[in-house]
Amino acid sequence: MPIPTASGLSDSPPLQDFTTPFEHIALAFSGGGFRAGAFGLGVLSYFNEAQLTQEQQPLLKKVTYMSSTSGGTITAAMYALYDSAGRSFGDFYKALYENLESDKLLNRVFAILNDSAVWKKYPHKTRNIINAFAITYDEMLFDHATVGDLKHKQLSHLEEVCFNTTEFYRGLLYRQAIKISPDVDADNDYSFLFGNYIINMNQTEAEQLRLADLLAASSCFPAGFEPIIFPDDFRTGPDLLPSLHIELQEDSITELTLLYGESEVKKLQAHDPPLEIFQIAAALKGVPFRKELKIGMMDGGITDNQGIESVIRANERRLMGQTAFKPFDLMLINDVGSPYMDPYQLPESDKMKPGWEHLNVRNIFIAASIIVLLSIWGLIAGFRSVTVTGKIILAVSTIAFMASAIVTGTLLRVRNSVTGKIRQERGLNLTKTFSAEVIEKMFEFFSRTPLGVIATMLKLRGNSVLILNNDVFLKRVRQLLYKQFFSMPGRKLRVKANHIYDLSFTNDINAKRYKNEQSAAIQKLQVVAEQAFCMGTTLWFDTQNIEQHTLAAIIACGQFTTCYNLLEYTRRLQADPVFNTLTPEYQNRVTTLQQQFSADYEKFKDDPFWLYNNSGKDFGITGFKPCDMKMFPFPKGNFGGLRRD
Repeated sequence: MPIPTASGLSDSPPLQDFTTPFEHIALAFSGGGFRAGAFGLGVLSYFNEAQLTQEQQPLLKKVTYMSSTSGGTITAAMYALYDSAGRSFGDFYKALYENLESDKLLNRVFAILNDSAVWKKYPHKTRNIINAFAITYDEMLFDHATVGDLKHKQLSHLEEVCFNTTEFYRGLLYRQAIKISPDVDADNDYSFLFGNYIINMNQTEAEQLRLADLLAASSCFPAGFEPIIFPDDFRTGPDLLPSLHIELQEDSITELTLLYGESEVKKLQAHDPPLEIFQIAAALKGVPFRKELKIGMMDGGITDNQGIESVIRANERRLMGQTAFKPFDLMLINDVGSPYMDPYQLPESDKMKPGWEHLNVRNIFIAASIIVLLSIWGLIAGFRSVTVTGKIILAVSTIAFMASAIVTGTLLRVRNSVTGKIRQERGLNLTKTFSAEVIEKMFEFFSRTPLGVIATMLKLRGNSVLILNNDVFLKRVRQLLYKQFFSMPGRKLRVKANHIYDLSFTNDINAKRYKNEQSAAIQKLQVVAEQAFCMGTTLWFDTQNIEQHTLAAIIACGQFTTCYNLLEYTRRLQADPVFNTLTPEYQNRVTTLQQQFSADYEKFKDDPFWLYNNSGKDFGITGFKPCDMKMFPFPKGNFGGLRRD
C-alpha cells in the first residue's frame, strides 16, 4: 500500500478495469471569479438536463465527487448544501442565479465593511474585505450553514466535496474536504484529511466551521484580498487551535518558538543535561500551541486553480480501498482558465520634461531641509514683529515649517525603514534579502535617480509582476497539472477537460486542426463562447456585463460546451476496443447518452440559449428575460477569414 508523504502518496495504485461508464463521476470546478461560478452553474444544469432513460433520473445523480477552487467553490458549495438538504435542483439554480446577477453581492460587501454594527456580531473577525465577503456569503448564499450541515446525508448523490485553499504556513494546497455520505470504511481512510499532511484539522472540530468562511478561504485571490486568518476569522465558538495538527518543517528553535512560544522553548533549552533539538521538539508535542499562533490562508488557485490534485487524491484513496466509495469512471475538469495570454509589450516611456531630471529624493530632501531652516528664521522674525508684514511672515513660515518638516521626517523614516534601521514586525525589512552595505548603496543610488525614471521602473515592474502572477505562474502550474492528469497510464477513458474556450473563436484554429468541425456550423456557439471567455476574473457583473448579457452567455456556454465535450467523450468510448467488453446494459447507456448528446448539440447549434431560457422559466427566476442571438453581435477583433469559413 502506498505510504503518505508530505506531498501526497508515494506512488499511484493501479486502475481497475473500465466496466461501468458514467456510474461514478467526479467534477472539478476551476477558479475564475463569477465567470467560474456561472460556467459551473451551466455545467451542472446540463448534467441535470441529460437523462439516464433506463433509470429515469438525470445524469447529475451519478456525480459522486466535486472538487473546486476559488470562484468555482461558489457553485460547488451551494449545490452541495442544497442537495444535502434534499432541496430541488431548481431551488439551487434560482438561488445561485439571482445572487450572481449584477453586483448585489458586492454592494452588500461594501455596506457590511462600513457598518460597525455588523462587525459587533463577528467580534472574532478582522474588519477587512475578505471577511466582509465571508459575512455576505454567510447571509446571502448559505444561511449560516456549517460543514456539519453537509455531513451524513444518506439521500445525497454526492459522497464527498473538497473546497481547495492554500495555507501560508508551508505554501501547500489545503484541502477543505468533507464526506457527505456515510462511509463504512472511514476508520481506514487515513489519507482523508481536512488539510494536508503538514497541517490539518480534526474532522469533528471542522464540522463547526461555516461554509461561507471555507468559500472565502478558497477565493481570496492575491492582491485583491488579504489572507483570511485561522483560527480567528473561522472561530464560531470554542478555540480551534487545539484541533490543529502541524508537522514541523524542520527541527529548529525558530519554528518551535513560533508554535509553542518563547517561554516553553526556553524551559527546555535550560534543561540539565542539555537536550538535542529533536528532543526539545519531541517534548513539546504535548504542549498546546501558543494562543497567538495564526495561519494565513489564500486562494486555492495559487497551488491548483483547476482543483485537479484533489480529484487525483480522492480517486487514489478509492483505488486503495481506504473508503467504501468507488473509483471514478469519469473525471471532468471544468475550466475557465486557458493557455492563452497576450504577449508582453513594453509600454512607451514617458518623456521627461526639461529640468525635471533634477527632481529626485536627494534634492527634495535638501530643499525641504533648507525650507525648514528658513521657516525657523521666519518664525523667529514673525514672533518678534508686531507689524502686519510680520504676522504674514509668521503665518507663511508656520505653514512652510510644518510642510517641510513633514516631508523631511517622512523621507528620513523611509530611509531608516529601507536601510533596516527600524525593526517592526509589519514593516519593510530588506535585510532578509540584502546586506546592510548593499541596501545603503541602493538607497544612495535611488535617492539621486529622477522620480520620473523611478515611476517608469515601478510601472514596468508592476505590469510584469501582474503578468507573472495572473498569467505565467497560473498557466505554468495549470500545464504541469494537466500533464500529470492526462499522461498517467490507464486514464485515457476516465479523463476529460471541459474548457470555457473550447468552442470560442479564440480556440477555433485548434478546433479545426484536431476536430475538423466546420466553423460556419457552430458560429452562433462561437459568438456566445467568445463573450463568455473574454470576461475578466471578478466577483461581480458590472454595468457593461449586464448590458452585454454576460451572465447568460457564460451559463449557456457552460451548458452547450458540456454537451459538446460529453458527446466527444461518448464517441471516444464507442470507438475504443473496451466498448465491446462492456455489458449490454452499459453499452446501451453509452449509446443512449451519445444519441441524446448529439440531438441536444444540434439544438444548441440552432439556438445556444434553448436550455438557458427553459431553465430560467422552469425554475422561476425573478424577472427573467429570455435571450436570443440578436442580443449578441459578432465580436469585434480579428475574427475574419478562417474564423468565418
